[in-house]
Amino acid sequence: MNQYALVVGVSCFQNGLQSLAYVEDDVNDFCGILSDHFHIDCDDISYFTNAAATEDEIMSAVRDICAKVSKGDRVILYFATHGKTSYNTTYLSAYDASVENEGDTKGWIRVEQILGDFHNAGCSIIAFIDSCHSTQFCISRSNSEVALNNIWEEDSPGEYMAVFAAAGENENAYPDPDFGHGCWTHYLIEALSGRAPRAYIGNTGRITIHSLQPYLKEKVSARMLERYQKVQTPHFWGTYPDDILIVEHSLAEDKWMKVKDIYFGAIDTDSEKDSVPHADFLAKNFYDLDSVSGKLADNNALHFIVGNKGSGKTYLGKYLEDTNKNSVYESVGMITLSDIQKITTAQADIRGKYIPAWKYTLFTILACIIVRKDMPGATEFRQFLSDIYGNQLDIILSEFSASKRMLLNKKIKRGIKMCEAFDAFEDDNGKTYIDGLNVLYSYLFNKYYRDNKVYFLIDGLDEQFRVKINEDQQNSLLDLFAAVNESHVNLVGVKIILLFRNDLLHTLPSESNKNKDITERSHTLTWLSNDTCYRNTPLYQFMEKRITTSAEAAGISNGVSLTDILPPQMRSAGDSLPVETWYWILTLTTYTPRDIVSFFNCCKKYSGEQRFLTQENLWSATRDYSIYLWDEFQDVLVGTPLGNCGTELETLFNRIAQSHNIRTNTRFTFAEFQAHYLQIEELKDIPIAVALKVLYEVGIMCVHTNSGT
Repeated sequence: MNQYALVVGVSCFQNGLQSLAYVEDDVNDFCGILSDHFHIDCDDISYFTNAAATEDEIMSAVRDICAKVSKGDRVILYFATHGKTSYNTTYLSAYDASVENEGDTKGWIRVEQILGDFHNAGCSIIAFIDSCHSTQFCISRSNSEVALNNIWEEDSPGEYMAVFAAAGENENAYPDPDFGHGCWTHYLIEALSGRAPRAYIGNTGRITIHSLQPYLKEKVSARMLERYQKVQTPHFWGTYPDDILIVEHSLAEDKWMKVKDIYFGAIDTDSEKDSVPHADFLAKNFYDLDSVSGKLADNNALHFIVGNKGSGKTYLGKYLEDTNKNSVYESVGMITLSDIQKITTAQADIRGKYIPAWKYTLFTILACIIVRKDMPGATEFRQFLSDIYGNQLDIILSEFSASKRMLLNKKIKRGIKMCEAFDAFEDDNGKTYIDGLNVLYSYLFNKYYRDNKVYFLIDGLDEQFRVKINEDQQNSLLDLFAAVNESHVNLVGVKIILLFRNDLLHTLPSESNKNKDITERSHTLTWLSNDTCYRNTPLYQFMEKRITTSAEAAGISNGVSLTDILPPQMRSAGDSLPVETWYWILTLTTYTPRDIVSFFNCCKKYSGEQRFLTQENLWSATRDYSIYLWDEFQDVLVGTPLGNCGTELETLFNRIAQSHNIRTNTRFTFAEFQAHYLQIEELKDIPIAVALKVLYEVGIMCVHTNSGT
């Protein structure tokens, strides 16, 4: 089979038609595709642009090609110019196209005529048309269906004719400044050059008419709607016996990753540290860690890192400890309010009664870490701790992960007999109490870390508070924040940083000093932004980083991105419009890395040997993911008015799902929610406004719309 090509691109016109952007780049790059991937000799490519692309020159080239082809040869056509439909016929503008009126077709190339000429010469035809109004027929037709009038006749010479059109018969074909091409041509070139495995038939490297058109339609439609809020729908029409091979690429085994080989991560940091392919993944796999680290170093008033469950607080703490020798991370989740009360001496009605106890707790834990890691001052800190704990100290230090509660015992409240080196604050009975111990701690910290700053990141304290939130718990929590803030006044080089969950902070009374103590001194780990493009968010870039890190580790030089493995759009059941796939995924999650990682790991189970995920894979993954998500929600609800209502909430949402097709439309009205809510006896004692507030805050339900849904 011999191949010939006719390539036409017109960006400026003789008679005043509007100029077109990027056409020269479109035709030049397409000619490169013809040479490099279709292996057509330059002498067999007829190429016309701008002033050379007159109607007469183009039709003369058509006649020349028809004169030299043999039966069974293939002709590839590419046009990038204006298009119009007149009397149900598609026309493409040559350089000398008229602009007088719709019926004047001087300088306009009738698509039917070109196709008919090549077909009757015995050619098979594949045509690519990047123009407005370029779809003459809105349905695909096969050889067994109705023939195209005036083009395809029974027993006619050509074997097939396949026309790929950039836009519908009443639509425009748009340029894309980000690509420097027509949007449709950009994706066409990506596919034909072998850079878009989604355009392949499976993993074969073969691009056929049945694989190329879905790729172009999904990519272009999603891109124009998401990026430019415009509608452009690529179409395909023609006559052909079955599927037709367009081009085939040889596949190097290391060129594309299979989805199952991508390391998306684990849902908690400890599991991730154990499961990463190698140690570098921990630092490489998290988005913007260095930026957050810089903020902690540059902003002396920044004392709190807050975020929802799964937002990456623990990951951040361990990353800082691994990458910064002056950072210390410690999880102290076993410390409870009752432990703090053991060493609290103040009366119950004294405001801030827990502040000294919290300072002592934080200072003592840090001192133990300094001794265990042999950091500056370790010898003197060991002596100080030995005065307090005696023979217990070695046991506490050796079993530190499980023995932090042993640091808080009642003898602290009764006072400690310190050695001569630390007796500056003893009373008449030779004992030093908690306030004096805190001053001595501050002295030692400033002695060794005045010019050698250390960051002490404390994680896990929020877990104990969530079990039962009462007034005393709230006061203790507020005193913890106050203790951290006061410590920064007294400590020159030690910076204490609390890692805390947002949902716990929401339980504090509105009249508290929360805004002063936390909001102004905190950095929130948030994974969305106000950008209307959902891909311009930290959460998207987080997943991109994980995929590219996996590709780099596999030695894939050309990279793999999130768009390579996701279908451009997801269509729900029913007649609802398709939505961009990343947005669809976000609607399933609570916008945290933990949830996104869990969802993609569920997807891996259904991906088989594929290099990308299909809509069916994603829908299948939702079943497994929903089990994980419900367990997560029940955990987050602990400490809220709905904390003991997991079964009732499951019943509530099952009833809503049964009466309202959630797969077709996730929106439902307040009236629908209220009707089902009031039917569940166990929920009646919880005001519906309170329940909605909790459901919104933990992410089970999204915020309501202005329409009342």
